[in-house]
Amino acid sequence: MLKLVILSLFSGLLLADGPVVKTGQNSEYIWGDDGTYMAGEPRSYSRDAIGVVTDKTTKLQWEDTPLSASAYKSWSAAQSYCAQLDLNGTGWRLPTKRELETLVDYGKSGLAIDSIFENMAFTYWSATPYVNDDTQAATVTYSGGYSQSKRSKTDTSVYVRCVRNSSSN
Repeated sequence: MLKLVILSLFSGLLLADGPVVKTGQNSEYIWGDDGTYMAGEPRSYSRDAIGVVTDKTTKLQWEDTPLSASAYKSWSAAQSYCAQLDLNGTGWRLPTKRELETLVDYGKSGLAIDSIFENMAFTYWSATPYVNDDTQAATVTYSGGYSQSKRSKTDTSVYVRCVRNSSSN
Protein backbone atom coordinates (compact mmCIF):
# COMPACT_ATOMS: atom_id res chain seq x y z
CA MET A 1 0.00 0.00 0.00
CA LEU A 2 2.82 2.42 0.89
CA LYS A 3 4.53 1.70 -2.46
CA LEU A 4 1.29 2.52 -4.29
CA VAL A 5 0.93 5.84 -2.44
CA ILE A 6 4.56 6.80 -3.13
CA LEU A 7 4.22 5.80 -6.81
CA SER A 8 1.00 7.83 -7.08
CA LEU A 9 2.63 10.89 -5.53
CA PHE A 10 5.69 10.56 -7.78
CA SER A 11 3.52 10.11 -10.88
CA GLY A 12 1.52 13.18 -9.90
CA LEU A 13 4.70 15.24 -9.72
CA LEU A 14 5.79 14.03 -13.15
CA LEU A 15 2.40 14.85 -14.64
CA ALA A 16 2.82 18.47 -13.60
CA ASP A 17 5.20 18.82 -16.59
CA GLY A 18 3.12 16.69 -18.96
CA PRO A 19 2.04 13.09 -19.36
CA VAL A 20 4.25 10.19 -18.38
CA VAL A 21 5.18 8.51 -21.66
CA LYS A 22 5.80 4.78 -22.03
CA THR A 23 9.54 4.34 -22.24
CA GLY A 24 9.57 1.30 -24.50
CA GLN A 25 11.46 -0.81 -21.95
CA ASN A 26 9.78 -4.23 -21.88
CA SER A 27 12.23 -6.23 -19.75
CA GLU A 28 12.71 -5.91 -16.01
CA TYR A 29 16.39 -5.60 -15.14
CA ILE A 30 15.95 -4.40 -11.55
CA TRP A 31 12.67 -4.50 -9.66
CA GLY A 32 11.05 -1.10 -9.87
CA ASP A 33 12.53 -0.06 -13.22
CA ASP A 34 10.39 0.82 -16.25
CA GLY A 35 10.20 -2.86 -17.27
CA THR A 36 8.45 -3.67 -13.99
CA TYR A 37 5.51 -1.33 -14.58
CA MET A 38 5.46 -0.57 -18.32
CA ALA A 39 3.11 2.28 -17.41
CA GLY A 40 2.38 5.57 -19.07
CA GLU A 41 0.76 6.95 -22.16
CA PRO A 42 1.55 5.07 -25.37
CA ARG A 43 3.71 6.87 -27.91
CA SER A 44 1.86 8.26 -30.90
CA TYR A 45 3.37 10.39 -33.66
CA SER A 46 2.34 11.89 -36.98
CA ARG A 47 4.50 13.45 -39.68
CA ASP A 48 3.71 16.08 -42.26
CA ALA A 49 5.24 16.40 -45.73
CA ILE A 50 7.71 19.16 -44.84
CA GLY A 51 9.46 17.56 -41.87
CA VAL A 52 7.41 18.33 -38.77
CA VAL A 53 6.80 15.39 -36.42
CA THR A 54 3.97 15.87 -33.93
CA ASP A 55 4.09 13.91 -30.70
CA LYS A 56 0.41 13.36 -29.97
CA THR A 57 1.14 12.36 -26.37
CA THR A 58 3.25 15.34 -25.25
CA LYS A 59 1.70 17.79 -27.76
CA LEU A 60 5.16 18.85 -28.94
CA GLN A 61 6.17 19.34 -32.56
CA TRP A 62 9.70 18.44 -33.64
CA GLU A 63 11.72 19.64 -36.60
CA ASP A 64 12.83 16.65 -38.66
CA THR A 65 14.52 18.12 -41.73
CA PRO A 66 17.86 17.09 -43.23
CA LEU A 67 19.50 19.87 -41.18
CA SER A 68 18.51 17.96 -38.02
CA ALA A 69 21.16 15.39 -38.87
CA SER A 70 23.72 17.33 -40.86
CA ALA A 71 24.40 20.73 -39.26
CA TYR A 72 26.72 21.08 -36.27
CA LYS A 73 26.22 24.23 -34.20
CA SER A 74 27.46 25.80 -30.99
CA TRP A 75 24.89 26.18 -28.21
CA SER A 76 24.20 29.87 -28.93
CA ALA A 77 24.03 29.22 -32.70
CA ALA A 78 21.55 26.39 -32.02
CA GLN A 79 19.34 28.72 -29.98
CA SER A 80 19.45 31.37 -32.72
CA TYR A 81 18.70 28.80 -35.42
CA CYS A 82 15.58 27.60 -33.60
CA ALA A 83 14.36 31.12 -32.78
CA GLN A 84 14.58 32.07 -36.48
CA LEU A 85 13.17 28.82 -37.89
CA ASP A 86 10.01 29.22 -39.99
CA LEU A 87 8.92 25.68 -40.78
CA ASN A 88 5.17 25.52 -41.24
CA GLY A 89 5.00 28.50 -38.89
CA THR A 90 7.12 30.02 -36.17
CA GLY A 91 7.45 29.55 -32.40
CA TRP A 92 10.40 27.13 -32.58
CA ARG A 93 12.96 26.93 -29.76
CA LEU A 94 15.78 24.75 -28.48
CA PRO A 95 14.20 21.92 -26.44
CA THR A 96 14.90 21.30 -22.78
CA LYS A 97 16.76 18.15 -21.74
CA ARG A 98 13.49 16.73 -20.39
CA GLU A 99 11.73 17.34 -23.72
CA LEU A 100 14.51 15.57 -25.65
CA GLU A 101 14.30 12.67 -23.19
CA THR A 102 10.60 12.15 -24.04
CA LEU A 103 11.75 10.87 -27.45
CA VAL A 104 14.02 8.14 -26.05
CA ASP A 105 12.80 4.61 -26.74
CA TYR A 106 14.46 2.40 -24.13
CA GLY A 107 13.29 -0.69 -26.02
CA LYS A 108 15.81 0.02 -28.79
CA SER A 109 19.55 0.01 -29.11
CA GLY A 110 21.55 1.86 -31.73
CA LEU A 111 19.44 4.94 -32.40
CA ALA A 112 16.97 4.73 -29.52
CA ILE A 113 14.20 6.80 -31.07
CA ASP A 114 11.05 6.12 -33.08
CA SER A 115 11.60 5.45 -36.78
CA ILE A 116 9.21 8.26 -37.72
CA PHE A 117 12.27 10.50 -37.31
CA GLU A 118 13.95 10.20 -40.70
CA ASN A 119 16.85 12.57 -40.03
CA MET A 120 18.85 11.39 -37.04
CA ALA A 121 22.23 12.16 -35.60
CA PHE A 122 23.53 10.96 -32.27
CA THR A 123 23.90 13.97 -29.95
CA TYR A 124 21.62 17.01 -29.65
CA TRP A 125 21.81 20.27 -27.71
CA SER A 126 19.25 21.03 -25.05
CA ALA A 127 18.35 24.47 -23.76
CA THR A 128 19.17 23.24 -20.26
CA PRO A 129 22.35 24.80 -18.88
CA TYR A 130 24.59 22.58 -16.78
CA VAL A 131 23.92 23.36 -13.13
CA ASN A 132 27.49 23.43 -11.79
CA ASP A 133 29.17 25.17 -14.73
CA ASP A 134 27.52 27.92 -16.75
CA THR A 135 29.98 27.40 -19.63
CA GLN A 136 28.34 24.01 -20.36
CA ALA A 137 24.89 22.79 -21.40
CA ALA A 138 23.15 19.43 -21.25
CA THR A 139 23.06 17.22 -24.34
CA VAL A 140 21.08 14.06 -25.12
CA THR A 141 22.60 11.22 -27.14
CA TYR A 142 20.34 8.62 -28.75
CA SER A 143 23.04 6.07 -29.57
CA GLY A 144 23.58 2.78 -27.80
CA GLY A 145 20.21 2.96 -26.10
CA TYR A 146 20.53 6.51 -24.72
CA SER A 147 22.78 8.65 -22.65
CA GLN A 148 22.94 12.17 -21.42
CA SER A 149 25.94 14.35 -20.96
CA LYS A 150 27.16 17.92 -21.04
CA ARG A 151 29.28 19.85 -23.48
CA SER A 152 31.00 23.20 -23.57
CA LYS A 153 28.59 25.76 -25.02
CA THR A 154 31.27 26.66 -27.57
CA ASP A 155 31.53 23.06 -28.86
CA THR A 156 30.57 23.07 -32.53
CA SER A 157 30.21 19.30 -32.94
CA VAL A 158 26.64 18.94 -31.60
CA TYR A 159 23.44 18.83 -33.65
CA VAL A 160 20.23 20.77 -33.16
CA ARG A 161 16.59 19.66 -33.37
CA CYS A 162 14.05 22.40 -32.70
CA VAL A 163 10.74 21.98 -30.89
CA ARG A 164 7.55 23.96 -30.33
CA ASN A 165 4.23 23.45 -28.61
CA SER A 166 1.76 22.11 -31.16
CA SER A 167 -0.54 25.11 -30.62
CA SER A 168 2.25 27.53 -31.67
CA ASN A 169 1.82 27.22 -35.42
